[in-house]
Amino acid sequence: LAISKTEEGKPFLGEPAFADTHFNIAHTQGCVLCCLRRGATIGVDIERLDRSPTIDKVKERVFSTTELQRLSALHGDERQTQLLKIWTGKEAYTKARGVGMGAEFSKITLDPLQPEFQLEEDLALQGETEDWSFQSFALGDDFQVTVVQSTPVEGVLNMCKIERDEMLQLAAA
Repeated sequence: LAISKTEEGKPFLGEPAFADTHFNIAHTQGCVLCCLRRGATIGVDIERLDRSPTIDKVKERVFSTTELQRLSALHGDERQTQLLKIWTGKEAYTKARGVGMGAEFSKITLDPLQPEFQLEEDLALQGETEDWSFQSFALGDDFQVTVVQSTPVEGVLNMCKIERDEMLQLAAA
């Protein structure tokens, strides 16, 4: 199976039989997540739930003014949850767009408080806000995940989670 990269560095399956199959990989301390789907561009991010204090240190570079205002009205666990949803949403979105951490995150505004997590504004990449579907969820007790897909979203999303101990066993085999 050949894996190639775009000019921006986004990996893709380089064989014609898989031209419509997209994948994305994310990792954080103790876990690797891989998502695979046909017919839709995809981006994924995963972070540990205890990561928010680290993210808090870079919030002015990462969050838009609107997001900072929304976050300032929240406290405790709710603030931490929304902060991680926005962080993982931006990283998954920019990975789906093929630019990853190269985008100006503070020019992208997400609203995870709506019934459907959504892209509100993209001044960094000039994206159409209705062209993307965001799904954010806790994975077990330790991780926050956001998956971003180009819309319309149809079919099945395949996801595989590999935890640290499993990675070590695979590496030793």
